[in-house]
Amino acid sequence: MRIALSPSHSTPDALRDAAVELLETMAGPTERRSASLSSRVVAGSAVLALLVAVAFGVLVYAVTTLDDATKRERHAKAVTAQTLQLEKLVLDLDTGLRGFVLSGKNDLLKPWTRRSPRSAR
Repeated sequence: MRIALSPSHSTPDALRDAAVELLETMAGPTERRSASLSSRVVAGSAVLALLVAVAFGVLVYAVTTLDDATKRERHAKAVTAQTLQLEKLVLDLDTGLRGFVLSGKNDLLKPWTRRSPRSAR
């Protein structure tokens, strides 16, 4: 808001009155501005809280996903170990059986009979 000074405002009292009028006119919007400022602060705080909550959710999801991946890795390692053990057993069977067929010696089947489920009965 702009107040135009006329030649009649050239006295000190008139200048003082114009300044007071100007300050009173500006007081209203100042109160509205402070209310606007407080609402901006509240809105900013709400946005910040929302961002923190979203970041927390993302971190919880990441940790959960990492835990699931770790469990799958452990399972894969266990399956791999069992597969390698089975491969070794089959290799022993193959080697012993070839030796038995070629030589006819029963002691070449010992690696197989020692690990065979039938020998455990």
